[in-house]
Amino acid sequence: MKYGITVSTMATEKRPATFGDGRAARHLPGIKALGYHGVDLFIKPLPEGELARLEEALRSSGLEVSVIFPIVVFESGLVLSDPDRERRGEAVRLFKTQIELSARLGAKIVLGLDRGAPAAGESHASFQDRFAGSLRELAAHAGERGVEIVMEPIHRYLIDSFHRVEQCLEFFERPGLDSVRLLLDTFHMNIEERSIEEAIRLAEGRIGHVHAVDNNRGAPGDGHLDFPSIIAALRDTGYDGYLSVETQPEKQPFDTARRGIGVLRRIVDSLEAGAPGR
Repeated sequence: MKYGITVSTMATEKRPATFGDGRAARHLPGIKALGYHGVDLFIKPLPEGELARLEEALRSSGLEVSVIFPIVVFESGLVLSDPDRERRGEAVRLFKTQIELSARLGAKIVLGLDRGAPAAGESHASFQDRFAGSLRELAAHAGERGVEIVMEPIHRYLIDSFHRVEQCLEFFERPGLDSVRLLLDTFHMNIEERSIEEAIRLAEGRIGHVHAVDNNRGAPGDGHLDFPSIIAALRDTGYDGYLSVETQPEKQPFDTARRGIGVLRRIVDSLEAGAPGR
């Protein structure tokens, strides 16, 4: 498996970016030195010069961009399921620009809060019909550019749509959505799933990315989640992609990064050696 961690190109207190001071490029060498393979990137549209400098910093450090978060869509007040056709179309157009950025950076793209939720008094079926139309167009656009869309089940206290793996998988059965995969976040899963491990096994073959986050939004090992069991379940599905640490912004991000990769690597190495991983 690969190890990643969240980094933001702009200062933030709200987004779950472990490195949230906005000085992404300066942290990359230290992140690589800890053994990470890539970064999950919170990024807004950048002037060409700044984007080119970020790309050079990534190349110099030897780090990949595992996923990007298209935060500009939701923060522009747009969602892909908006009942208003023109606003929904604008959300799709803006999301496509972030797919282009993902292609340039060689990253997957996260579909999260920008999917939206049912309007007041509206059925989930009606909401899903609109959302499916937008996502079908985006999936085709992404596929043409070699970009994978990963949709994240998010807990009910943040959004009223797609909280659990089974809900997403049922939605993905619609025509044109077969290429969309799942981003599994253990923090959200701890709230919504009856069993994290059972949900992981249910998602076999559709897992595109994983956020390894403890129950308290800390790094693995900072709370009480059973990461040996969780990672064993991921291995059972054949998943060998990223385990990304995604905490809230940290005052001492390298301490968090060191703890997170230390716990994850110890578990993965133990499982690969045939030990129980504890």
